[in-house]
Amino acid sequence: MAGIWLLWFLGGKALDKKMASALPEKIAQIDTDKDGLADWEEVLWKTNKNNSDTDGDGTSDSAEIAAGRDPKKAGPDDAITNPADRVNALARNAISGKNEPLVSDPATQTGSENFFRLDNIKVASNETKATITKYRDGIRQALGTYTIKMAINSADEVELLVNFVEKNDAKSLSELNASKNNHQELLDTLIGMEVPKGAAIIHLAILNSLKQTTMIISQMTQATIEPLLAMKSSLLLHQQRGEWYTEMIPLNNYFLAQGINMNP
Repeated sequence: MAGIWLLWFLGGKALDKKMASALPEKIAQIDTDKDGLADWEEVLWKTNKNNSDTDGDGTSDSAEIAAGRDPKKAGPDDAITNPADRVNALARNAISGKNEPLVSDPATQTGSENFFRLDNIKVASNETKATITKYRDGIRQALGTYTIKMAINSADEVELLVNFVEKNDAKSLSELNASKNNHQELLDTLIGMEVPKGAAIIHLAILNSLKQTTMIISQMTQATIEPLLAMKSSLLLHQQRGEWYTEMIPLNNYFLAQGINMNP
């Protein structure tokens, strides 16, 4: 969770592109290597779509996943341990036999009608150095509070969801809810800010990206009543959070262009 804070003080350095790598769109069930794993699933698993047995251990990629084995690691000690891959496997098994991508349900839950518009933002009447500095300070304080709260529960949300689904660990679900609440508190704080006119479009992009992140985590907390949606939603989380972090870069650039230092 220190990602935003680090980005802030480094003045907007490029983020790790792996964090922001996009999941594939909903596409036809193309299976180039005929291994039972569609090409879009190969992207999620980081397997080779041109090789039916990525790890070369004699078992096809899809058969390994069905057996709870990692298709990227040759056996015999190749059980799936990575939290994101474990969620992939749980979700894939849950929709076994259905011709639909794992990302379909969350997409229907996060339509454009749920997001903010420019008229939802409080724009300052004057764009002066004082108003820009006040806005900078508000952003810094909000992100600082968010970072401190996230550090209390250091476990990744995807891992928390897996722990709850596999072990019925109530503490994991509680921590997942705490993460949702922290994201919502940050969102509420940013919504209430007075924003300089020149930063309004940037602020709007941050709000909407953060809202989508918050909605995804909220869907993950519904694991007791909609486990499949929760698992599917988790597949989007890291990509969406990467996009949210990336939205901070133009804001850094805006302050620098106004001659406002990032540090107080």
